[in-house]
Amino acid sequence: MNTDPIDNVYRALVRLIDFSQTPLLLLAVSGGADSVFMLHALSRLKASLSCRLAVVTVEHGLRTSGESAADASFVENLCASFSPPISCYRCDLPSGEVMRLASVRKRGIEEAARYCRYRAFEETAERIHASWILTAHTADDQRETLLMRLLQGSGGASLRGIASIRGRYLRPLLGVSRGHIEAWLTDTGTPWREDSSNRDSRFYRNRVRNTLIPLLRAEFPGWERGLDSLSQKAAIDEDYIREEPLPAWTVQADGLSCDRASFVNLHPARAIRFLHQGLCRLSIPNRVSFRFVSRILREGKTLDEGRSIQGSALSFSRQGEFLFLRPYIVKNEKSGYLVYIRGSAQVQLPYGIMDVCLCDGSVCIDGRFGPFSVPLIVRSRRPADRVQTADGTSKTIKKLLNSWGVPEDVRDMLPVIEQAGIIRAVLGSPLGYQDWLVRS
Repeated sequence: MNTDPIDNVYRALVRLIDFSQTPLLLLAVSGGADSVFMLHALSRLKASLSCRLAVVTVEHGLRTSGESAADASFVENLCASFSPPISCYRCDLPSGEVMRLASVRKRGIEEAARYCRYRAFEETAERIHASWILTAHTADDQRETLLMRLLQGSGGASLRGIASIRGRYLRPLLGVSRGHIEAWLTDTGTPWREDSSNRDSRFYRNRVRNTLIPLLRAEFPGWERGLDSLSQKAAIDEDYIREEPLPAWTVQADGLSCDRASFVNLHPARAIRFLHQGLCRLSIPNRVSFRFVSRILREGKTLDEGRSIQGSALSFSRQGEFLFLRPYIVKNEKSGYLVYIRGSAQVQLPYGIMDVCLCDGSVCIDGRFGPFSVPLIVRSRRPADRVQTADGTSKTIKKLLNSWGVPEDVRDMLPVIEQAGIIRAVLGSPLGYQDWLVRS
């Protein structure tokens, strides 16, 4: 690894993208050492690379005493200190937004914060017509990610680690260590901000970073080289497996279908990738357990006519010589019901039939509600659900149903309409009550 971190960044960028069109690069800067270094590096390289720069910083509102607000102000002031100043776009998330999404998405605070952060990146990039979004993931982040995936039982393509380029995202610091970055900042007298949440052991990455990695360094010298080799071998294996094309999924109104014979002839390694390809097509927002995927591998090829395998809010079934992968409604006392809407369908809910009609890429419900963009979730209420009010505040669905006078025994029947993690409507009219609609 080259010990000049700025030279490493330069080499990575010229390898990844074409600078002949003077691209606008949007840098995601938090105020931490890694992203501050990235900003200084790009400011020094922009003339030789022939590119333009802008910065986006996100204030999540998660930390106390104004710490995260101070970080965002630090980034704004840093951008203003350059000559000429670099445009900085600050995104302040609504108070409690990350915690609300964490409750709705059921995937933790880290995931909800990341979801909000990347949504802000995308919206800013669209607004200013940025060519690329740059994040400051380092070689240390890469190894932390690989360790996390190993401990979670991941395999295949996931062990390639963080990609240098994906879509419009670039990660030019993957060849630079955090130690080299902090040494450069210290040597040049460049200040940065320390995020106190990086010491919070509730977060999985922090436990890997602050507990596991120091142990590996103390007891297993050379573990970094071993992990890097594992990632490189996984990439080679994945490239080989991908050389053979997979069967095609056919989009249906309520899911996907494929030719049974094509699936039966797949090696399990390729069948897993085929199923994951289908999950991506369905835009399933929740994590699908490998237990469910394994059951499809064991039983799917010999599945009897009309039978199905269900789990992880999905159904894998056989009808004639075709196999179907569909979202399905989950009904039980603890989780209520949930259905994913991707197109026209008649959905059986506890109170009766909901009619969903697709028109011009959006859907309308019962001919009266919408249009809503797809994919859309229709589900029963959850304890932490809140809806947006006209004055910009929010209220709980419990209070809303109290004001409507809805009896407790029917409250879990009323459909909640969710889109991209945001509740767009609560429909009371199917049972004779009011409706709550959020206008976009």
